[in-house]
Amino acid sequence: HKEREEAKRAISRFLTAHRAEDSRRLLATEHSFSVEFDLPDGERVRLRGFADRVELDAEGGVIVVDIKTGKAVPSRDEVREHPQLGLYQLAVGKGAVDDLLPEQALPAASAGAELWQLRMSTNELPKVQAQAPQQSDEGGWTLAERQTSAAASRVRAEDFVATPSEKTCRFCAFK
Repeated sequence: HKEREEAKRAISRFLTAHRAEDSRRLLATEHSFSVEFDLPDGERVRLRGFADRVELDAEGGVIVVDIKTGKAVPSRDEVREHPQLGLYQLAVGKGAVDDLLPEQALPAASAGAELWQLRMSTNELPKVQAQAPQQSDEGGWTLAERQTSAAASRVRAEDFVATPSEKTCRFCAFK
């Protein structure tokens, strides 16, 4: 009964946020994308995925929203480096949503990415955790590009070492 009530509140929060009048325009939901590009070191990668919501802000920037229904909420520092949000921003910059944009908004520019925490709120709206647009570092890399390069290297090397963690491995036998 308690879970059913919480699910109803989560749905209500989503609908309130979805119907809210603001300066953003909803471009798509469950948007499938696939983009292939070179990282700053010349390594070629392909990103494929789905974005829960793609929105256009008043300045013509794209914001990708990932909707969460779980009870775990990342910290502010974790959101700043959140790989999924960074990958959405990277994908936007590489043309993943160009087909959704009006011509005057091309080329696409990321205005950030957000987590909407539907279960974690004390009011009628979801808790919104925003990741600012990523900037290139002194080497010309964004954090998402560095994370993508590291992941691609692990996959290509077939190097999948188990890493114990109290936070992410609560039910795993490999503590």
